[in-house]
Amino acid sequence: MTNDEFQARVERFWQDKARGLLLGQACADGLAVSFGRAVARAPVNFDDHIAGDQPLRHTAATELALGVAECLSNHQTIRHVDGALLQTYLAHTWWADKQRCGYGLDDTRLFTAVLDKRDRPEAAVPREGAHPAVPVAPLALTTLSGPDLLSAARMCAGQLTQDPLAHAAAAMFASAVATSLAGGPAHTAPRLLVSRLRGASGPHGVPAVTTLQQLAAENPSPSEAGRELLAETLGATGPVAAAVYAFLRHPDHPREAIRYAVHLHGSTPTIAAMTGALAGARHGVRALPTNWRKRLARADSIEALADRLAQRHSGLQSTLVRQR
Repeated sequence: MTNDEFQARVERFWQDKARGLLLGQACADGLAVSFGRAVARAPVNFDDHIAGDQPLRHTAATELALGVAECLSNHQTIRHVDGALLQTYLAHTWWADKQRCGYGLDDTRLFTAVLDKRDRPEAAVPREGAHPAVPVAPLALTTLSGPDLLSAARMCAGQLTQDPLAHAAAAMFASAVATSLAGGPAHTAPRLLVSRLRGASGPHGVPAVTTLQQLAAENPSPSEAGRELLAETLGATGPVAAAVYAFLRHPDHPREAIRYAVHLHGSTPTIAAMTGALAGARHGVRALPTNWRKRLARADSIEALADRLAQRHSGLQSTLVRQR
């Protein structure tokens, strides 16, 4: 195999991973939000919903993730992106479709102030609007090192809120996505992910990681796990831990992981979106049902954005190899 052939194979590998991450997040988000509007919410109804033909439209938090991805695809690595630039991208993302499901009062107040070049208002705790951890997923494809990734995730969440629990949640989710992108045997996933989360979370995320670890050992029902993971005391870290827990229940079966995430209840689209990102990052786009992509609004543009991020990632990997 020539060097060019090897490089092309590597690029195709990361293209599949990047598409899986973004499309997995968007599809799972769309499945959960449309299912949540239904009258019946039993598992069998969700199975029918998965196999149906209803169009899928993701919520605000995933739309902001696509805004982050757009920023990263245009500005190389996160080291070339400051908070003001990222916040401008997020504000324009909001302005382009501010009626999208999931935006709240804090989003409106913040992004209006950014576009009007006024001082940022303080967000409520908990924040009224898109969950601040969900948009950080694309960072895992464009950041050179673990410390850079955690710092970037906290910076990204900091554009939306000053809540330290939200900053911890963002670092946890970014670390989980990076770990999922790396793959590895399913039987090592729980221990590795919990270890990475504990290292990423800082003191504010420790209670959520501890709860996650306990539940992984006890294997309770989805409703019991949801009550523990979405306790008010865990704040923004709870939905991240819930998404990781759902993913760990079915690390090699994206459909089942997302199904489980939906039945944890709580902020269902938020949890499902993060679970979908983790599953898609681990397995790539080919593991996602083709029916989902066909139903997803703007699937082609999301896929094209993923391809641009994959090119960035391949370039970063080449840089690392040359530096060794």
